[in-house]
Amino acid sequence: MLSKEISTETTISPTDVNVVLFALGEKLQFHLQEDKTVELEKIRGVDWGLNVRKKKKKKTQN
Repeated sequence: MLSKEISTETTISPTDVNVVLFALGEKLQFHLQEDKTVELEKIRGVDWGLNVRKKKKKKTQN
């Protein structure tokens, strides 16, 4: 749905938008899992940044 919405506002096909969003998701996941801050430069004139902490794994009881 998001890919189609973006596509209608650009000259990029829904498939190409989907590929870029997928790659973005993969890179966000990789860098955030490494406890890095991800900065997305100037989206609609606003600088965005993400910083996520890893969840501690729950200890399982045997």
